Amino acid sequence: MKILKYIKRGILPLTVAFSLALPTTSHIVYAESTNTFVPFRNYIPAYLAKNSDTTSELVTKLWAKLFYEESTWSPNSNQGKISWVDKYDDTFFGLGGTEKRVSDVVKNNNGNIALSTGDFEAFFANTLLANPKFFGQLLGLNRYKAISDNTSGTAYLREIMCSYLAQPDKYKYVSEAILKLTADHPEYLVGKPLAQVSATVNGVNKTADYWLLTTLASFYKVKTADGSGYVLSTKQTSWVESYQLALYKEYINAGGYQGNNSLAGKYPSIYELIARSKYAANNYGGDGVKGNGGNAAQNFFNYIVSTGKGGGAWLNLNDNISITGLDTIDNIEELIGMAEGYCGGLENYLLCDSSVNCRKNAVPIELYMYKLYKNNTAVNFINGNSTLNPLLNGTGGYIERFKAKHLGRNANGTLSQYIYAGPNAIEKKENSWSCACWDNLGYHDGGRPKTCSASVSATLSVGSAAFLPTAKYIIISATDGTSLAVTSGNQGNGKWTNRPDLSNWSLISNGVNIKSAIPEPTYIGEGTGSSPRRLRFDISSLSATQRANATLYVQFESYDSYSPNCPNGSGSHGTVTAKVGVSGTVEVITTYADCDVKGHTWNCDATLNSDMKTATITYTCGKNATHTHTITNAPVKVTTTDSEIVYSVFAAKLNDYKVVKRVARTTGSSDQTILLNSSNTSGSLLVSASSSKVNEPAGSKSSRIYTEANVNMYCSVHAGVIKAGAKSVTLNFNKINTKDVFKNLSITLYSSTGKIMGTNKQTVVGTQDMDIHNSQYTNDYTVRLVPAQWTDSDYENCYLVISASACAQNWTSPGNTPSPATAKIQLDSLTINY
Repeated sequence: MKILKYIKRGILPLTVAFSLALPTTSHIVYAESTNTFVPFRNYIPAYLAKNSDTTSELVTKLWAKLFYEESTWSPNSNQGKISWVDKYDDTFFGLGGTEKRVSDVVKNNNGNIALSTGDFEAFFANTLLANPKFFGQLLGLNRYKAISDNTSGTAYLREIMCSYLAQPDKYKYVSEAILKLTADHPEYLVGKPLAQVSATVNGVNKTADYWLLTTLASFYKVKTADGSGYVLSTKQTSWVESYQLALYKEYINAGGYQGNNSLAGKYPSIYELIARSKYAANNYGGDGVKGNGGNAAQNFFNYIVSTGKGGGAWLNLNDNISITGLDTIDNIEELIGMAEGYCGGLENYLLCDSSVNCRKNAVPIELYMYKLYKNNTAVNFINGNSTLNPLLNGTGGYIERFKAKHLGRNANGTLSQYIYAGPNAIEKKENSWSCACWDNLGYHDGGRPKTCSASVSATLSVGSAAFLPTAKYIIISATDGTSLAVTSGNQGNGKWTNRPDLSNWSLISNGVNIKSAIPEPTYIGEGTGSSPRRLRFDISSLSATQRANATLYVQFESYDSYSPNCPNGSGSHGTVTAKVGVSGTVEVITTYADCDVKGHTWNCDATLNSDMKTATITYTCGKNATHTHTITNAPVKVTTTDSEIVYSVFAAKLNDYKVVKRVARTTGSSDQTILLNSSNTSGSLLVSASSSKVNEPAGSKSSRIYTEANVNMYCSVHAGVIKAGAKSVTLNFNKINTKDVFKNLSITLYSSTGKIMGTNKQTVVGTQDMDIHNSQYTNDYTVRLVPAQWTDSDYENCYLVISASACAQNWTSPGNTPSPATAKIQLDSLTINY
């Protein structure tokens, strides 16, 4: 009879369990003591779900039993059942408090509980935390008591554990558990004990410390929720960083610097680790030799820039760059954009527009940028980055701002830059030999001179690249003229020039000749000898639309004629050559906006980027809205209060933080009663049973007889009902029949990951197995919580699981008929106190 009662409850005494539940061929040891109860196989998943965060050798061995049996499952030995779950499928209360079938939650994992995501992953993670030695046992480390009694069993369990470690992005619950476990128990890190064993995951055999590194690397340099520090402990961080060189070499050797076959290529956190190393900054190769890394250093720098973090520290890792204080600069983009070009007194004071201003504004950001600008290695890195290059070299860029302050004391507010617009030179020649006369050959013709001539033209097209938004003038230089060579006889009367003339020009924008929109061009100097003749086009009146698709066509022409002197009885001849060339590099004169020097104020607008970690800042000059500076990767500061989460960013030009976004925190209100129904619960809220069967305790000699009815309730309250900040949860039961005995009440509140947040075992109002009438129908059973012990993420999606039983009996004397017994439990609502 006792055995049948245990079977009914799904639990057997250990001695019976060995004979009925566990095969003698199992390689896993399950016994703790003769007082231990072991659930039937079909109840194991539900048992683990309910007790996952219990410190218990039984729980750990049930996980080991389950994993081992799944790993060695044979359909031929199990009535053709394709998996352990297929044979022992049953129900359990999963995350969120919903009743589920095991087969439904593991169907996407080949029907196995091991390495499934979601519910059982969370329960497994809880067990790892509640039983710290379990991790070492699964890996088969020497210092821990074996959980398997043979090598084969140890290998299976180690492979499963390492498979969890190898995929932290997939197994979030386990990776969070390993994070906390190795922080609380650094013995798993000190001395690298996991390096002594290995496991094969997805066909790749690595030591277990490599797989652990994969998990911890996913948390490397991740900030805590309040932003006050990092989630990795100091020991964990040092342990990860100790693998830096090995991971760097692995990445480079993977080929193409994509690292697809390396840990750094697969997991951004490890790429982050190697990208910020001295090996990356000095272009080390996979052989560990400096300078053998191909383009790796530039690629790493580009990545660092894209993160907006640690840019200055990375540059300072290079052996050719050593700028004191640069390590404090996270965002190089912000540094280049915000530095206004003051030299801090480091330039010749005669070059400064105002040496007083340069010295007065010698703040760190100006000095850092000036020293970077003067460092060739740093400039090469910056020029190789598509984001930073225009900030340094483009219109309104740092170089322009720097030159604006260092053109001397009589600067006129303009800067010149050179833009490649076409071929470097165009030259054409035309020769004439018709200018010769010889008496004896009959060419004299009355002594009149013969004339020879030559002409040539050259055309240049100047594209929209020269039509910068702030461009005022475009200057084109024409070189070469004509030349004369007298090869015999006397030199005659000739003309030649080094001054090619403009013969034709047009300005086309969007398919239309808008030549009339600008003044006629003018020459700047005549050009003599080898000096070019320069022609200036004033484009200051063009609109942005006209500039966007503009092309300037210019044609120069050079001409010469020669008349040789032919006296009677003598001869002369010569060659004349006309030449013209147009430089393909044109000079563009731009105006510059030096708003800071002129004392203008700045307005600031900021928007939060999609990553929620950076923001885009746009500064606009308060006097001229066309003068703007934009920073796209400014780091965001997150501040959390009781009522909201505030995202803000430091605005350098305002020297203050600017709020980017505010998000209200969702919490419950004080004392909230919620009606329970099928939309927010699973299981049965109402259970009842009746019985007319007469029971005689002592058979025919009984002095009293009775009828009896029993009911059991098992239900859950779904995630989302109980909010962050709850102090207590009270169940409100309906009135129960007068003869009912309400007993075995169990109320458990689970976190979003299945951790037990509270239970009524210690805090129940009244006592278990109490007669409901003795509590005067209050029917209030409460779980009390300490909100400070739990985070918002614990409360988010927390759920409640309830079980209870009731017994009703109607007694009478023999000879009478007892009335039918009816037992009933009805849960109507719950009250939450915040």
